[in-house]
Amino acid sequence: MSRAVPVLAIVAAGAIAIVIGTALVSAEPAVVQSDGQCLRMREAPSLTAPVLTCIPDGSTVEALADTAEVDGYAWRNVLVGDRQGWVASTFLQTVSVPSAGPSAFPTPPTGGLTAGVAGTDSLKALLAAQPFEVASVAAFDVVSQQFLTYLPGAPDFANTLNDGSLDPSAVVLIRRVGTFEPGQTPIASVQRLSGMPSALLTPDRGELTAGLAGTNEVNGLIAAQPFAVESIAAWDVSAQRWLVHIAGAPSIVNTLGSRLSADMPVFLLRSANLPDPSIPVSEVQDGTGRPVERITYYYCERGENPAGWGDGGGFCGFMRSGATVYEGAASCAPEYFGTRFRIDGDPTERVYTCEDTGGGVGSGHRDVWFNDSDDAYAWWRQVGPTAEVILVD
Repeated sequence: MSRAVPVLAIVAAGAIAIVIGTALVSAEPAVVQSDGQCLRMREAPSLTAPVLTCIPDGSTVEALADTAEVDGYAWRNVLVGDRQGWVASTFLQTVSVPSAGPSAFPTPPTGGLTAGVAGTDSLKALLAAQPFEVASVAAFDVVSQQFLTYLPGAPDFANTLNDGSLDPSAVVLIRRVGTFEPGQTPIASVQRLSGMPSALLTPDRGELTAGLAGTNEVNGLIAAQPFAVESIAAWDVSAQRWLVHIAGAPSIVNTLGSRLSADMPVFLLRSANLPDPSIPVSEVQDGTGRPVERITYYYCERGENPAGWGDGGGFCGFMRSGATVYEGAASCAPEYFGTRFRIDGDPTERVYTCEDTGGGVGSGHRDVWFNDSDDAYAWWRQVGPTAEVILVD
């Protein structure tokens, strides 16, 4: 990976955005989801109306009450900053803000931490909803990029978190009163669920976003994001530790895996260097001005070195092309299917063919197949997590 992330330093880089598939209602925030392209905001609900601006993909807008059906599109009146106009509502997705009141979080052991979505802007209500005595509350502030904290009973000047700064959609960490003793069994733990992965609000490069996972499948969560995910972190209430997944790293490094649940708050770090799935490879460059892509591997047989076991292997059968996997084949984004390429710095000097695709493989990503994980890991250590890809005619 381009850089390691200290687990305990992971915080939310923005208000969480839980994208759901329900219809938009009046006067609510919505996220532009336009497959990497900007969304045209027009003066009127018509394809022939003048374009006022083009809203970047991933932006949050305020969706107003007015709607229209014109030119075969459903249109929505939106507010972007101080500008108001019309967009095709098919490219909007709601940002769900909890409205059911303060959340009761999973109960941690005495002195332990628990995490969840506030569900209220009232600290008093949030504290009262917990079935345990609260020692402290912490929430990340988007503007200052710092944790805001509240200590019950402390003077006002000592608390940076208050009713005016608590967002109902914020992921918060709550500590239970007492002294934590490792090995205790919590009263309750996070319920395991399956589901659809959440597309979270897009942060700036090198920053974090936060929300509920929406799924118990790590690769599905990564694939749902319109940006390149460098790492995922989640607080495990039962284990009282951070669980992490670093994209492209071997399984010995990644502790999240099967511990992820759909209702678990997660923190996603957007890569500062890796190309976003929606950005053409030709537009992504390294410090020398050359286009680079993310490089990973998958394999059939598990070798002796556990550092290279990655996702466990077992990929020994057929690819999307119908051919049996072979060394020299790669899994790529659908738009690259059938193309051939080399990798700068590849010790094998192979020409690879994109004969396979995968849900976690997007634009700017090449997943190369090996029969043995030991060979794959040794190769990956030489090539690196990113490299220049050279197309071959």
